[in-house]
Amino acid sequence: MKKNFKNILSLFTALLVGALLLNSCEKIDSNKPDTPKPINWTMAVVNEGWFGHEGGSINIYDKENNSWIEKAYQTANPGKQFGNTSTVGVQNGDKIYFVSKETPHLIEAESKSMKHLSELNLPTKGEQAMNFASVDEKRAYLTTSFGLYEISLNPVVLGKKIAEGSCEDIFYTDGKLYYICDKTAYCYDVSAANVNPIEIGPAKMGFVKAGAYLWAADEENLLKIDMKAGSMEKIAAGCKLSWNEWAYTPNQLCADKDGKNIFFTSGKKIKKFNLETKTASDLYTLTDRDFYGARMSIHPEKDILYLTTIVGWTNQTFIELIDCNTGKQLQELPYTTAEESNNYWFPSQVIFIQD
Repeated sequence: MKKNFKNILSLFTALLVGALLLNSCEKIDSNKPDTPKPINWTMAVVNEGWFGHEGGSINIYDKENNSWIEKAYQTANPGKQFGNTSTVGVQNGDKIYFVSKETPHLIEAESKSMKHLSELNLPTKGEQAMNFASVDEKRAYLTTSFGLYEISLNPVVLGKKIAEGSCEDIFYTDGKLYYICDKTAYCYDVSAANVNPIEIGPAKMGFVKAGAYLWAADEENLLKIDMKAGSMEKIAAGCKLSWNEWAYTPNQLCADKDGKNIFFTSGKKIKKFNLETKTASDLYTLTDRDFYGARMSIHPEKDILYLTTIVGWTNQTFIELIDCNTGKQLQELPYTTAEESNNYWFPSQVIFIQD
């Protein structure tokens, strides 16, 4: 009997120790970081608008219902409008910024609700806003037909002028601001007070990050920018890059998620330029349509290009989804139809809003 009692006591002790160890392990495991939740991206299109009739707008794609939420900003803010010829929409945390060539030149809104927060107009008559890059939640930069400005955020307030000239594409990374002004690429250290921008070299469009380098382009070359050295190397594209020489449209250069290929347009073709072999190949060709606006954007996490295309000078526009690896058209979203004669969106750029 005494022996059985000892056995039972030993078994109980073992179970108790096991339970304590298990509980301890669970506590240790509970301190492990949670698995990151996947980011939910919503596709939207910034429209130039129908010049002379109405200003720009943003249409948001409702994937579940395969439909468009039209003029989301105007709907959320009755009586408020974008300026004529809107160019880009740039998200910065829980806010989004819309640029238009004409007043209001810059609008700040909530990225989820599209509720209006603030806006600003440029000081000089005839000055057009072009593009925008945020540095943090308090500061950003705006390119215009007359120069480059620092912008305070929340609310948007025009700050000091950094550069003179016709400034267009802009890109911020690692404490440096890159922009194109009068067909020349510059680098500006945003952390250094009273330091002039540094000239990098001639360029007509930019920018995209691929590998360890930043890339821009002219009509015949890809331009490899060494961000540490501040130098530029020309690499022949092997074809003519399409470029809007008549009016500003946002940058078309895209790179795949591995940074091994850059995509650009040449006529009616999308070219895929392999950075290792330094050769371009045809990825996709339009037939009865033309590219419009920024021509294409790329998904933030997937190797899918989003094209903005148009049938002549009509209101028939489309968003085409193209596989970056195969060139296969994955989906075609009619953006306007012949029956919707009042909807001349003229899409400028496909953007992706993070929920």
